[in-house]
Amino acid sequence: MVQETVFEGIIRFLEGIGVFRVILPFILVFTIMYALLERTRVLGTDTINSVEYSKKNLNSMVAFVAGFLVIVSSELVGIINQTVGKVVLVLIMIVLILLLVGTFHKDEKKPFFFQEGGWRTFMIALSVLSVLFIFLDAIPGPDNEPSFLEWFFKYLSINWNTEWVGAIILIILIIGFMYWIQYPQKPRKKDKDKAKESTT
Repeated sequence: MVQETVFEGIIRFLEGIGVFRVILPFILVFTIMYALLERTRVLGTDTINSVEYSKKNLNSMVAFVAGFLVIVSSELVGIINQTVGKVVLVLIMIVLILLLVGTFHKDEKKPFFFQEGGWRTFMIALSVLSVLFIFLDAIPGPDNEPSFLEWFFKYLSINWNTEWVGAIILIILIIGFMYWIQYPQKPRKKDKDKAKESTT
């Protein structure tokens, strides 16, 4: 049997006193709520010397209460812990993909990112779908299913040949086809260079 290391013991100790189930989820919810309230200023502003300032006391109090209301529910805390961990995993996978693709990119001083176009749209859509599936997988499903995503796929596998499922799939295909037809085609870089050469 492998003996537990000192750092593993520290992690177990922090888990035992509730750092991962109370403190960290509270800090996360408080920070996100406070940032959103400061950004949107939905609770109003104060004007001092003709300069508008957000109501930090109200924003911090609402964010504080929201954080406590979340950590009271163990179910919500579990969803947050499961979702955030997997979202960070998706982020690491995207960085690794950029690292691999960047090895075939020419050496430049500026950092490498996917430029505007098909690859960037594909990566954004893939990231959004991954986060959506992670969130649905963290939510408990009805009928004693472990997650809503598993319940949905199980329900879909049983009723896939019904009329309403076929109608939904047909509507999605029609919307996707119409969007693909009406999507504005941007001129490629080669075409732009040719146009510039012709004008000169």
